[in-house]
Amino acid sequence: MIQRRNFRQPATNAVASVGLKTVIGTLFAGPFYYWSRGALIEGTIMSVFGLMSIFVDDETLSISADTFDNIGWAVWGAFVLLSPLVLAWSYRRRGWIDITPGAE
Repeated sequence: MIQRRNFRQPATNAVASVGLKTVIGTLFAGPFYYWSRGALIEGTIMSVFGLMSIFVDDETLSISADTFDNIGWAVWGAFVLLSPLVLAWSYRRRGWIDITPGAE
């Protein structure tokens, strides 16, 4: 079960939640969901790895094109499944405070 976590930005008192909706949003919107939540670095990394298989020439690869494509899908899947953790880390990195009841 994915625990819902709430974060508050100290300067503006804006509150953002991270939970199951984060996974669903990332599944359908990919890096655009990260960008909309302010996680610019994480969204850029996801888009680079997701689009890399489109722009890399198959003849220059030292592995098969199918393997390279599967790696891209695996990275995309990892970003989707780990999106609550990735966004929580992003919020903490940017100075947001975890206001979830029972949080450390």
